[in-house]
Amino acid sequence: MYFKNIVLVTLTALVASSQAAPVTEVSPNTARSWIPALFRRAAPCNANDAYCLTDSLLFSSNMNQFLAARNSQYYANILDYNSDGCSVPPLLTQLGSFNKDTPYGYGFVHSCIRHDFGYRNYQRQGRCLLHKLTLDNLFLSDLNAQCDWEFSAQNPNRPAPPRNLKECKDWANLYYSGVRLAGLC
Repeated sequence: MYFKNIVLVTLTALVASSQAAPVTEVSPNTARSWIPALFRRAAPCNANDAYCLTDSLLFSSNMNQFLAARNSQYYANILDYNSDGCSVPPLLTQLGSFNKDTPYGYGFVHSCIRHDFGYRNYQRQGRCLLHKLTLDNLFLSDLNAQCDWEFSAQNPNRPAPPRNLKECKDWANLYYSGVRLAGLC
């Protein structure tokens, strides 16, 4: 817990000193209503339309649908599914017991995989810089949804105290702040 507080204080100082836009939490109650209409796809995509396929998997698919498409390598000839999982500063991974994909047991790896998919494909399509904030907000929405699931009554493996929803969302915001500050789009 002591180390987590040091990390949070350090990251807070970095955010404050960077003069970056303030971090805005995406409420899970608004689900995906924040997604601009430009990215939401009502009609099926043409098999050669990488823009449409990418946007569909990011913004019109739930996490299970996205992971099923990734596992089947859906249109792998035009989409990049490569991922290194969650990325964190090297200092954290050198501590030994810290797992970057599941910090303190919170399962963030699928959110990181989808975020990597967005960055990699938007880079290939030449539109990553223009839409970095949208991709990062999707990442936060996915992280918060994971936290909500982990602490929902429907989850038979709900974490036991002292772990709690607020701590999970603090970690989600920490990961989000990291991509806002250092995410290479």
